[in-house]
Amino acid sequence: MPSPARLLQRLAWAGAGLVFGLIALGGIVRITGSGMGCGEHWPRCKDEWFPPLDVPTMIEIGHRWTAALVSVMVIAVAAVAWRRHGREPALRTPATAAAILLLIQVALGAITVKLALPPAVIVIHLANAMLLLAVMLVIALRAGLDPAARAEPLPREQRHRDHGLVVATAGLGFIVLVLGGQVANFHAGLLCPGFPLCSGGVLPPAAPLAALHWTHRLLAFGFLAAVSVLVVRVSQRTDPRGLVLRRWAAVALGATVAQVGVGASMVLSLLPPTLRAAHLMVGTGVWITLVVLVWHSARTPVEQPDSDPAISPSTSPNRPSFAEVAEAFAMVRRIFVGGLD
Repeated sequence: MPSPARLLQRLAWAGAGLVFGLIALGGIVRITGSGMGCGEHWPRCKDEWFPPLDVPTMIEIGHRWTAALVSVMVIAVAAVAWRRHGREPALRTPATAAAILLLIQVALGAITVKLALPPAVIVIHLANAMLLLAVMLVIALRAGLDPAARAEPLPREQRHRDHGLVVATAGLGFIVLVLGGQVANFHAGLLCPGFPLCSGGVLPPAAPLAALHWTHRLLAFGFLAAVSVLVVRVSQRTDPRGLVLRRWAAVALGATVAQVGVGASMVLSLLPPTLRAAHLMVGTGVWITLVVLVWHSARTPVEQPDSDPAISPSTSPNRPSFAEVAEAFAMVRRIFVGGLD
């Protein structure tokens, strides 16, 4: 018989997995043009609960049934959190937030269908799904802690020096994801051909949607550089408490490099559906690593300073050195130049 916290943890992990699947299915709906596979009817499909199934209808109704499973799981998480952990705000609050995000997601789904797939609403729909995924991950991670450790992360002054960089990098990653959704939903994927340059030039063609694509690409390059700097920074920690942080930073960098590779292949191959789906799923994987990285960053204490008086302020570990930054940007250059060669 699992403990109450164990039950909540399992439900939250299952819910996070379902949200990931829902995001992937949403991408398939968009890529295959199946968004109106059930017509303008919602929640029923073609004004029926079980309509005849052609391929677009099957894809769209599969997405809706997965959304129904996500709804059941999020409601179960909220119910268990309130019933068994009602006196623990660390579990009750994110579970309540997940339920609110679910209601918003359902409303956005209905609006998307009723308004015949407006791109702006679809992008908000994706962003809200990413937030719901993040909250479900937080619930699962918190439920795995001892009750005494669940309440709050470390006080700000006790967190390690790079926590702010981790949070900023995660925020930039979220912006890149949302802009990527805009590029896809406004059909701007082929308006900036070539890689890494756009049509062989530094600047994009004189068209708003081409500028949108190029902005997404520039921010993606900046995000790769930020993750590279982060890896260099946290790799300097040699204490056991920083081991998990170093590993997750490395995973985030690996996932980001994979995402850039998939994106480049997608553009150079003229947007084949398989690579478009892979780009969304790998991007969601990057978001998962960022959420977990922020989680561990908030709970990794500052490393004990070196007591050696020979260390001067200019070489203090509290600020990045020129060599660290140069190493990170050299890593980025090797990624792109090596890939082009």
